[in-house]
Amino acid sequence: MKIAIVGLGHIAQFQLDALGHLDDISLVGAHDVNLDQAKLLPASVRFYNTLDSLLTECEADLILVSTPNITHYRLGKQVLEYDRSLLLEKPCCQTEAEMAD
Repeated sequence: MKIAIVGLGHIAQFQLDALGHLDDISLVGAHDVNLDQAKLLPASVRFYNTLDSLLTECEADLILVSTPNITHYRLGKQVLEYDRSLLLEKPCCQTEAEMAD
């Protein structure tokens, strides 16, 4: 399985470490709003400057959103609107209105 990650902050570092121990899963793409985070990735992983470019160009089977809680709803919804498979940390949203959407 090929995975792309959105968000390369503190929690993502634990997730990237865990992915490195799995033989059947490979990290193939990443995006973060802080473009300097690209330097944290192995050379084999493509960094996308925008989420839209990751969602349209990356051949990942699954998009892992690993960003602050307040962004989960917006980013998760965007991934789904591109008809991509999504793994979203909890919580998936912050309000009842977002949950109803």
